[in-house]
Amino acid sequence: MKKLKYIIGILVLTGFFPVFGEEAQEEAKAEPSAKEEKSHDHHAFHSNHLAVFLGATTFSKDETKFTAGADYEYRLSAMHGLLGLGLIADFAFREHVQSIFGGGLFIHPAGGLKILLAPGAEIHDGHAIFLFRGGIAYDIHAGSLSITPTINFDYANHHLAYVYGLGIGVGF
Repeated sequence: MKKLKYIIGILVLTGFFPVFGEEAQEEAKAEPSAKEEKSHDHHAFHSNHLAVFLGATTFSKDETKFTAGADYEYRLSAMHGLLGLGLIADFAFREHVQSIFGGGLFIHPAGGLKILLAPGAEIHDGHAIFLFRGGIAYDIHAGSLSITPTINFDYANHHLAYVYGLGIGVGF
């Protein structure tokens, strides 16, 4: 539980969870300028996004391991880029490497916020089992580059694992 509080604290500090004061609420009510409107249209995002992930996976209160991975997303132009389809691959470095592969639906409800829903497979010790990953992330963009704090929840074989870290990506 301490780890989860620590992670949430980091995400708040990095802007993952926006905190709105009176000034920010007044700015949100103001009419957007022509430049802001242009940046929010459906052409403001890159159709393709490729990222590497570095973080950790907590399997139980006694086991947390280094995790590395990658994901690819193709953002659909329909519905102004609200949805994307993609692939995920993660590798948790336990005694034997545990691999996760899946296809995902990325939902972009607002700003850099994205939600991941991904069925897939967990491969460990030569056996594959069904896995479902749900996740939430926030893309912080600098041109075509992005840094993305991420938390995923993997459910497989009646066990829940927490995968958290940073993605570093590029849009094209």
